[in-house]
Amino acid sequence: MPMSDASFGGAQATTAYLIILVASFLVTWVVTDLLHVPRTPYVAVLTLVSLGLLAGYLAWSGTSFADLVTSNWVWGIVAGLIAGLVIAPGLRRFPAREHVHGAPLAEQFLWEGVAYGIAEAVLLATLPVLALWQAAAALGWTEGTWVKFAAGRSRPSGPSSGSRSITSATGSSARRRRGRSSPQPCSRAVSRRSRSY
Repeated sequence: MPMSDASFGGAQATTAYLIILVASFLVTWVVTDLLHVPRTPYVAVLTLVSLGLLAGYLAWSGTSFADLVTSNWVWGIVAGLIAGLVIAPGLRRFPAREHVHGAPLAEQFLWEGVAYGIAEAVLLATLPVLALWQAAAALGWTEGTWVKFAAGRSRPSGPSSGSRSITSATGSSARRRRGRSSPQPCSRAVSRRSRSY
């Protein structure tokens, strides 16, 4: 996991996490529930907010973008593929949409697949795990035998719990809008993917 600047302490990282939590809820709630923005412009707003939060966090924490992208990238790809396999069966539950072909299909794939996927991955999996991991590291909670014993593995589970809480916060608004009370398979897969960090 990439480390933050030495001057970026646990309090700052925890504050950053809380900002990410509130912003991730607000972007979903305000844009979809209050403003009733359709899916295509919502993806644009979500992408801008996610990338803005990422840029702001990296600048505030002094974390290198290159370190973020290259740290454990193989595990990230493996986890993404596994998450895709887990999510795919659940996608059949969504209402069918009109099938598109040719250039519109490529546009839809790039916009709703790639742009939306990156925005969600940054907002729901990368930023919360990074912020809480760096908070734990700044407080000295990521080293020592007690961490391995308490977590049952080589890393504490707090950062992945942070990803799950943000996923729950953003998912609750979307579930209310759709009239569902149970988490979507996508939410569970994001939580599983965040554990790969």
